[in-house]
Amino acid sequence: MGRGKRALAAVAILAVLAAASIAAAPRAAAEGGELRGDLPVAGGFALVSWSGGPAEALAEAARSRGCNVDAVYANAPGGGIVGYFPAAQVAAANREFLAAYSGGLPASPVYVACGEPALPRIVFLGDVSEERRAAIRDEVASVVRFYAERFGVVVPESTLYAASDGDTTATAYRELTGQEYPLSTWQNGGVVTDTPDAGILAFVSGRFVRESRPDELARVLAHEYYHMIQRDILRAGGSSYRPPEWLTEGTARYVGVLYNTTHCGCQWGIDFQTTWDIAPLHWEASFRDITENFGIQHYDIAASAIHWLVDKTGNPRSHIEYWRALASESDWRSAFVSVFELQADEFFDAFEMYRAGLHRKLSYIRGKVFDLEETPLAGVHVAVNADHAGDFYVTTDESGVFEVAVPEGRYGLWLIGGQSSIYRLLANVVSGYANACEGPRVSVGRTGVNVEIKVWPELLKRLVEPPCNEGRPGFRMINGTVHTPSGTRLTPGEYGYQYGMDLVAVCLERDVGLRWEHVRCMFDGDIRDQAFIFYVGEGSYRLMLKHLRDYGVLGEGWYADGGITTEPDHATAFEVTDADITGIEVRLPDRWIPRSAPVE
Repeated sequence: MGRGKRALAAVAILAVLAAASIAAAPRAAAEGGELRGDLPVAGGFALVSWSGGPAEALAEAARSRGCNVDAVYANAPGGGIVGYFPAAQVAAANREFLAAYSGGLPASPVYVACGEPALPRIVFLGDVSEERRAAIRDEVASVVRFYAERFGVVVPESTLYAASDGDTTATAYRELTGQEYPLSTWQNGGVVTDTPDAGILAFVSGRFVRESRPDELARVLAHEYYHMIQRDILRAGGSSYRPPEWLTEGTARYVGVLYNTTHCGCQWGIDFQTTWDIAPLHWEASFRDITENFGIQHYDIAASAIHWLVDKTGNPRSHIEYWRALASESDWRSAFVSVFELQADEFFDAFEMYRAGLHRKLSYIRGKVFDLEETPLAGVHVAVNADHAGDFYVTTDESGVFEVAVPEGRYGLWLIGGQSSIYRLLANVVSGYANACEGPRVSVGRTGVNVEIKVWPELLKRLVEPPCNEGRPGFRMINGTVHTPSGTRLTPGEYGYQYGMDLVAVCLERDVGLRWEHVRCMFDGDIRDQAFIFYVGEGSYRLMLKHLRDYGVLGEGWYADGGITTEPDHATAFEVTDADITGIEVRLPDRWIPRSAPVE
């Protein structure tokens, strides 16, 4: 597709969006090519649509009013300007429509709006704290500004449903779309769809809404908003065609990583250059084969493929132009050629050459996994995690050996456990055992590194993640239950149970000579069947309990003879030698504030 044809597709899309922003505004006519009838701006996207007349003249008029004209397609038969005009670049006096330029009265009037982009309507479902709602609103606004300013795209009318749990999300999805929710209700994630009546709808649920870290919230919102853009462009172009999933998810993941790295300011932001260099190395299969059986585990390598394509074109907005092309092309391959200027098969071959070049620069981590009797374990899944990037996954062979090619750097190692690979057991490469509570990362230099890991095989088969240090030689259990002041077992909700509310923490401290050192805590959300379990080495230990609200401490004390004391010197000490200590019963004090009571 040539430049003019792409412009026509873009203008056609913008014309649809224009109606939403200017429907309530009166139209001013143009006479003799002069700009007249400046009108107040209701706010919104920069929209231009007209027939005839030199586009550059309109662009100059827009610039003179403080609008940032991003791209001008002067040679398009219908004319067009594409771009978002940030409010920061527009003085208050200039926040107005520029109505009407053409060589005469235009068949379709020209409209330019300088203002803030339209935000999705946000609907919260379930138990979402006010603090969390504010964080989500702020992040959504940041994401929309990022897309508008960097890529000139925005979704004018849309709704985001943010739900605290999957069941609530599934119910809302069913009521709004008449279809079943495509994810399992226990999954944390997002879904985007569109309906004839309600328009484009996004659903984000679970941990991302309740209590995820800032980088996780930013990543999922940026990812799902890109899906909303995809839907909006295709819908505006009258297309219902769906391309391969690697393109749909790869572009969303690609831009989500850019946002997380360059815009959200998150402490744990992903290093995108590391992601591009590492993601293509995760898989032995060719990318062509990966696209035939594409899954969520392949999102990073698909994002790397999109990065490669965008870098090749030299146009940072080419991934957006692809969706505009797809709205008018007959299939995804035709749109691919028109935007990226090579056949899909040529791309697959070239990307494999790129991957091969990365492999030639690699070092390695080679290891072996044993049981506690030093019998090699075959078929164990190993995750190798790079700093600020994704994971490599590899499986031990019949001799218990695994090997993974990696760039020089620092890496963490985990064994994957659970009947559905649902948890990780940290490998401490110094002690040589998995399921450690902590451990150093492996430093990989030019000559590579060799490691040995021992694990109790039972830990790899659990339905739920085991407490750290369980199954390691020399570690013993400290186990007990928490009770209310009346003597009944503490149940979820009695003192609070979830993030942003009240909760109870049972913390372990160890005698290290002149002081007691904090070891770790278990919160009531982590305590299974209201029982706490710690695995520790030999030494003297005591228990501290805390009553928290929104992570502020309302009450604390130390376990002493079944109750709680506020004097640490009076706390009961447990001497751990060669036997477990079990059956501890902790009764919470009356002075602790229950969830229903006001905080003074």
